[in-house]
Amino acid sequence: MSEERLHTVQAHLDCVTALERHRLGSGPDTILQVLLRHASDANSYRASQATREGVSASLLGLGIRVSVDQEQGMLTVADDGIGLTMEQLQAHFGTLSAPADALVATDAVEYEPASEDAYFRRFALTVLQLLPYAAEIVISSQSHRPGSSACRLTYAGGDQYRLEPEQSEMVGTAIQVRPRPAYRHLCDAHRLPELLRQYGDFLQFPILWEGSQVNSMSPPWHQPAATVSDYAAFLRNRDPQMPAPLLVMPVFVQRGAIEIRGVLWVPGRRLSLSDSDLGTVDLYWRRVLHEAGRADVLPRWARFVTGMLDSNVRPDELCNPEAVQSSGLHLPSAIEQALLAALQRILAERPHNFLPVAQRQDQLLKLSALEHDELFELVAAHLLFRTTEGRQTLTEYLSQGVQNTGQTRIYYHSAPPRSMWSVSRAQALTVIDTSEGLDEAVLRKYSAANPAVELVNIEETEISVVEEVSDPQYRPLVALFAELDTPLTVLSARFRPTSVAATMSPVGDDPMRPQLEQLFLLSQITGAVPAEARSAMRRALAARSTGAPQRVLHLNVDCPLVNAMLGAVQSGRHEIARSIAEVIVMQAYARIGGPVDYEQMRGLHNELLCRLLDGSDDAGSDDMGRD
Repeated sequence: MSEERLHTVQAHLDCVTALERHRLGSGPDTILQVLLRHASDANSYRASQATREGVSASLLGLGIRVSVDQEQGMLTVADDGIGLTMEQLQAHFGTLSAPADALVATDAVEYEPASEDAYFRRFALTVLQLLPYAAEIVISSQSHRPGSSACRLTYAGGDQYRLEPEQSEMVGTAIQVRPRPAYRHLCDAHRLPELLRQYGDFLQFPILWEGSQVNSMSPPWHQPAATVSDYAAFLRNRDPQMPAPLLVMPVFVQRGAIEIRGVLWVPGRRLSLSDSDLGTVDLYWRRVLHEAGRADVLPRWARFVTGMLDSNVRPDELCNPEAVQSSGLHLPSAIEQALLAALQRILAERPHNFLPVAQRQDQLLKLSALEHDELFELVAAHLLFRTTEGRQTLTEYLSQGVQNTGQTRIYYHSAPPRSMWSVSRAQALTVIDTSEGLDEAVLRKYSAANPAVELVNIEETEISVVEEVSDPQYRPLVALFAELDTPLTVLSARFRPTSVAATMSPVGDDPMRPQLEQLFLLSQITGAVPAEARSAMRRALAARSTGAPQRVLHLNVDCPLVNAMLGAVQSGRHEIARSIAEVIVMQAYARIGGPVDYEQMRGLHNELLCRLLDGSDDAGSDDMGRD
């Protein structure tokens, strides 16, 4: 047996910068990710070699064994791969003296190394990736070649490493790493099993921890005969506590030697814009989790979708726009097209499968459709709307209208559901309720894209006769408007259309017009009602006439905005209620000939209404037409 020998290694200074440049890893668990990927590569090549030699790979009992020595602070990952001889170990550890960029560029794109040279390149890249995170690396290996002897390499930094014989009968490679202080959580025996499941669950070889297997080994995208049902079952089993996915879409994208496999799905839980994980994807690199919750792979409009994608190429190299020039594939663009194609296929072949998405993710889906024209074209006819006949898609609604009247008209009403009931009964119409959410915007876009469809608002366009009402519950709102110190008498009333919050008796020349014009312009520029705007209004109001009030403001108690304001006041949200009160006064002035057209105030009105209703159940809602 040979004696131990010391060898000199001088790694290029560009090693670490190359790692950063190629984003080969910078997370707290990089050591574990790198070791698991190497062990899988080693076993894969031995399995493929055995197959070529006519031996069943299943007879080899290939696995990955993980252990820790907490006292020594050492993490060990051992494989049953082809192993390395002492000469090979010396030669490929010495590869670190070659330019790191060249080493990275030679990394093969196959999921499994296709040749012995490909495996050795990956081994050298593994060592390179470990250097920034390891205080010490110990590699023990026994080649599968007959007559080979086991060997051991020890490197603890500096310009020398120790290479010596070792006594071992087991073919394969064991890599021990003593992590630097920032990464010593990887030697915690309590945390490590969960990390192994997190990063290595999809590896095709059993990961053994204390004699027990911790990974599932069975993602459906690596099973040629897997069906959509298999994918759905896989997702349900991964997280049984979560509702079943609403829609499952397998993904396979190939450009030359590059392959992207995985699955996209619409979660079963109701999503909200406040969720931090909207539209995120877990990225895998050769079956090992590379990055969880990546937000720049799916397009912004696909916020109702999530997924898992496994690439045989480092995902980071496919996510930048320059990737098309170097690899021929830009991952975000490819996934967007795959998602649109999947939705198109489902809506053409199995439209009933899309119905749960339209039901559960209603507003989020409509927002996405409004943002993306191609998605809108696909899903608009399948979106659900509340009508006086229950929930219907536009296809169902228009078909019913053609059958009953021979006309392609969409009748809608932005009043609260109670009012809509009476109006629709009186006119014998099926009417869509657009009093909440984005429904009216969707109908307008649909009508614009389909000129043959006429959109009809059944509310009157002119304000009807104002009927004053005496209702004590609206007194807090009257008091709120009084706090504005305006030259107005505020009364509660009822009139149509119910989308108008207030009306004001018209007057002649208005001495406040110049100051109000400044206020209107400020509101248009800022898109909100800032403190400066309120100050401008107060200055304008301070200059008012000291005589008796010249005008009356009637608050429409049937208007959703007025009732939402009442709920805000009752729940103590006075600041937002006051801001909306100021907007209502501006709208009322605009209606009687103020310096801003009434329609120009609509955007500010809608934004403040969304702010008022966001996360609040104070105003309540009617469930007419809901399933």
